[in-house]
Amino acid sequence: MKKINVLIVLMLLLISMVPIHADPDGGSGDDKIKIAYVSSRGGDIVLMNAAATDAAVSGIITVYSVSGVTYNPDLYLEDLSSYDIIILDGLAEGPIRTLEDTLIAAKDNGAVIIVNGYDTLANSLKTSIDNANSTNITDYLNFPSEINFKNLLLYLAKFYTSGSDPVPLAVKTNVYGVYHPDRESREFFENASEYLSWYADPNAND
Repeated sequence: MKKINVLIVLMLLLISMVPIHADPDGGSGDDKIKIAYVSSRGGDIVLMNAAATDAAVSGIITVYSVSGVTYNPDLYLEDLSSYDIIILDGLAEGPIRTLEDTLIAAKDNGAVIIVNGYDTLANSLKTSIDNANSTNITDYLNFPSEINFKNLLLYLAKFYTSGSDPVPLAVKTNVYGVYHPDRESREFFENASEYLSWYADPNAND
């Protein structure tokens, strides 16, 4: 069991280090809203990329996810200046300083920059958003799950285009749990007992 858990952690770290374009249609995406998601948490990047492949999302949004951790050597190569919306989720000061120039360029180009965290520099770059929208967006990010990230993307598309279609608010669940990449729903197990029950029966429903 320990070896399996170590392998899972290593897989998540490797995934989080690789920038992924989640555009399953393979098109240019020029007519789609472009959202960049930069996170310090590999598990959240996995969830975001899964949410981005949902048909309701992929038809209107192109999502680019990248690891925003200090030990990502390619972070300084990132060019986010052409994105419509940039989400900075839980980043430390070092990665923010690395991205500062491209974030400023993006903001100058009209990008909406959303910050979920307390870094002073990041918050000086963020776009001012009214309290109601800011709270809803923060809730999606603070309760990471595939469904919450899907609805976050749809919510941001509505916000960016001034759309009127209703989007469900965040489902608030435990923010800590056990993750296994083979779980079909990609949700976190809320406790060890739930995980062990699922693990003992691989045919169990998600």
